[in-house]
Order: sequence, then C-alpha cells, then structure tokens
Amino acid sequence: MFIGIDGGATKTRAVVVDPRGERLGAGQAGPSNYQVVGPETAVENLMEALAQALEAARICPSQVEAWGAGLAGLDAETDTPVIRAMMAQVSRRSRLTGSWLAVNDGVAAWAGALEGRPGGVVLSGSGAIALAVNAQGRSAHADGWGHWLGDEGSGFDIGRQGLRAALRALDGRGPETALTERMAAVFGHPAEGVGARWLAHLNRDPVQAHRDITRFAQEVIQVAHRGDPVAGQILEGAGQALARSVVAALRRVQWTRRPRVASLGSILGHAPQVCSALERALHAALPGACLVQPAMSPAEGAALLARSPDLVPVDRIRVTAR
Repeated sequence: MFIGIDGGATKTRAVVVDPRGERLGAGQAGPSNYQVVGPETAVENLMEALAQALEAARICPSQVEAWGAGLAGLDAETDTPVIRAMMAQVSRRSRLTGSWLAVNDGVAAWAGALEGRPGGVVLSGSGAIALAVNAQGRSAHADGWGHWLGDEGSGFDIGRQGLRAALRALDGRGPETALTERMAAVFGHPAEGVGARWLAHLNRDPVQAHRDITRFAQEVIQVAHRGDPVAGQILEGAGQALARSVVAALRRVQWTRRPRVASLGSILGHAPQVCSALERALHAALPGACLVQPAMSPAEGAALLARSPDLVPVDRIRVTAR
C-alpha cells in the first residue's frame, strides 16, 4: 500500500492507494504549511489526516510500503531541515516503517494531474502557482511567491482585490459595486463597530487575516455570477494572471508545442469565469495548448511519486530520510 498527502495552507488531505493506484481510504485535517501555522501544528494536522486515511482503508501502518507528501512551504533548500524533521516525526509517531519523500505541493499536483507526464499544471486555491515539466524531466515554476508578493489569481488575491474594490467604491474612488454591501455583511461596515475592529485586527493576527481575506473570494465569485461588472473584471484578471504563469513556466522548459495543461484548486473548481478567462488567455498565447481535466488529485499524485520516485523532476527539491 502507498500513502499520498497534499498539505496546503488551508487543509491537508491524505489518501491510501493500492499498487494499481486505486483509492482505499482518505482523510482530511487542517493546514500543514509550516510557514503559515508553524511546524508543531503542521505535524498534528498531518497526523490527523493520516490516521483518518488509514482507518478508512482498514490497514495498519506496517502495510504501507512508501508514502509521500506534497507540502506547501517547501520552497527552498533552507526549508529542507524543517520538513525533514516534520516528516521524521510523523513517520515515527504514525509507526510508518516504509520509505518517504516530500516535495513541493505543486510537484505533487503536477504528478497527479498529468500522471507524471510532460506538460503544465496551474493551481489556484488560497495560493497560486504554475509548474511545467518537459520530457527530459526538467521543470520550471512561475509565481507561488506567497500572498505578500505573488499568488496572482489565487483566492487570497481575488478576496483582497474584492475588498479593495469595495473600499474604493465606499470612498468614491472607484465604481459602485455590490462588493461593498457584501463586505459590510461579512465583516461589518468599515467605519462602524465590528467592521472597524476587524480592519484594525488584520495586522495583529496575520493567519486569521489571511483566512478572512481568502474567504471573501467566494463573495466575489457570487457577486460576479449575478452580473456585477467590477467583480467580473476581478475574475477575468485572475484567469489571465494564471494563464501568464503557466505559459511562462512552459516557455522556460521549452515545452510549448501543443502542451497539455491541467488546472486545479478550489478557485478553478468553483469559478467558471476564472476558468474561461484562463482558457482564452492560454489559447491566445499558445494556440496549440490543450486544457485537460486532472487525472488524479494532488494527494494521489504524492502517492504516485512515493511509488515511483524517479518521476520527481530532476531539478525539484526532494526531501527524504537521508
């Protein structure tokens, strides 16, 4: 048996699969990006998701031959010691005796979406990143630089742009939009009571602020669906930004002749306007590109890499026991 984990800034998913890749059980817990919640909380959430998956599959840890994790927050060599310590702790506490490896969550998403084959993948959840891999196993990513400087087209980016548009309309600096009403309904009026306290609280609790702003992306999506032009422009821009990222990654690995591109993540799963804008912009930049549905989930992609570690692109960070 094999286990795959998809550990992000919002949630952690784990799956148990058999040698053919058939899913036997799954589990879900809170975030496991150590840069957001810290190593201790990340480990606890990894443990919880694993325990649920093992219980659902009705197998014991000794039956697991290998397990892998795609983890948000594994971005540079400086993250390696922390990730290695986290994975070792999970392995020890879960009594998993099989081999393990950890990669960036974008690598696991690519492996699952395209079954380890060349092409590109673009993700938009709370964050956003694109990854491309060519036939020689060379890869390149674009964006994924975090909510302060990057993650264009992500849930956080859409939520932040929606709140900014609402405040501009409130001040008279921008066009009227239903987003102002939704902001007041969700957080309180900015100039009054709860709304004023929420704005002041953003700097004191960055983790909760990130969640709140990301959550507002769903309000933007709903308002856009009802025909609000300001919200619609935000979603159009998000799709274009995601297309720019995956096109840039594909060009860097010189894989632009009819590339297969998979899109996934909560935003792309719930915002048809973002998907349509992504597809239009992708085809405009690379007319032969083919947008495909993911073959497997990122967690299943992590299990595939655990089963076939040679699929990991040669230039991506891979953390193992030693």
